[in-house]
Amino acid sequence: NYEGTIKSWLNINWEAFVVCAYDLFINNVLVSEIILPENTKEIKKNTFYFCRSLKKITFNKQLIKIDSFAFSKSGLIGSIMLPSELKQVMKYAFFNCSSITEIIIPDKVSEFYFGAVSACYALSNIAVSEENEVYKSVDGVLYNKKTQTLYAFPTAKYKNGDFELPNWVRNIA
Repeated sequence: NYEGTIKSWLNINWEAFVVCAYDLFINNVLVSEIILPENTKEIKKNTFYFCRSLKKITFNKQLIKIDSFAFSKSGLIGSIMLPSELKQVMKYAFFNCSSITEIIIPDKVSEFYFGAVSACYALSNIAVSEENEVYKSVDGVLYNKKTQTLYAFPTAKYKNGDFELPNWVRNIA
């Protein structure tokens, strides 16, 4: 039975917190919401892996990288708005987050790796800022800016297998 804040029982100096360590909360069943400290610039591999109780994350504005498997198999729900300064979303960052319905990619993201939103079975929309110079969303599907490479598609939107690959697509990432 834990009382108090996560800050008090982890005894972390949150003011100096720049990187979420590898495996920091892996398999944690107590944490349901995280508000990242303002100084955090990177969420490392597996930080919130299999945190099924984690329903909500509030990103800070300084976050620039979400590493591989950072939120994989977590309980995140609803729409995920990535922070404005974010540049990288590594492979399988949100893999098998089965309750995410939408992911919103800001303009500075220049690397959104394959599998980042794989097996997100409730995902019905991938939105991209109009100012993003690398990626574009067409009908909720993620492509490169020239729409020649398909990066990800929302599984829930096409759960009946009715997605037809557009003739302009030359590559699948």
